[in-house]
Amino acid sequence: CSMCDVSFCKCGEKRKRCMVVCPNKFGSFTLVKNTIVKEPLMGNKSLDLPIYIPIMPDKIKENFNFKANKNIIAVHGEFFLNAAGSKITGAYNPGFRAALNLKEDLSGILEFYIKDRTLEGFWDNRKSIYKDLKRQDFLGIIAPNFSVYEDAPRLEHIYNIQRSKTVYNEMITEGLP
Repeated sequence: CSMCDVSFCKCGEKRKRCMVVCPNKFGSFTLVKNTIVKEPLMGNKSLDLPIYIPIMPDKIKENFNFKANKNIIAVHGEFFLNAAGSKITGAYNPGFRAALNLKEDLSGILEFYIKDRTLEGFWDNRKSIYKDLKRQDFLGIIAPNFSVYEDAPRLEHIYNIQRSKTVYNEMITEGLP
């Protein structure tokens, strides 16, 4: 790969572990092969969303008028999940509206533009997180995008693209919006 440190990689000869999915690393091809989504992306419902959706980073202390945004707000996944990405934070257990001090007539969109380390935890624990997501009553969820950086090996790109497709299809199958 261009711009990749694969030429300096010693994982293949010393059986060291690194976080990169590359051809020199034992088991990389099997990992990617087992992740490939053979079926097409599933269809999803269409939502009539406003042009701008404000992201609520924290609990609000006063009432705001969200009518200009069709009473829709976004919840940032970085605050929704714990730092390890293994579960929903305790503040969100009673629901996103209670956690952010929002009125019941507001709808929420959860977005997962979050740090890679949190995404990795989400990937490992996604099945249990899906169950918790169902109880949140979101209008929609923007499925995570696993990183595809230019300086990463192409094999890692393929792996992360497939993981994004897998999570999207799993969320639809689970009945998540």
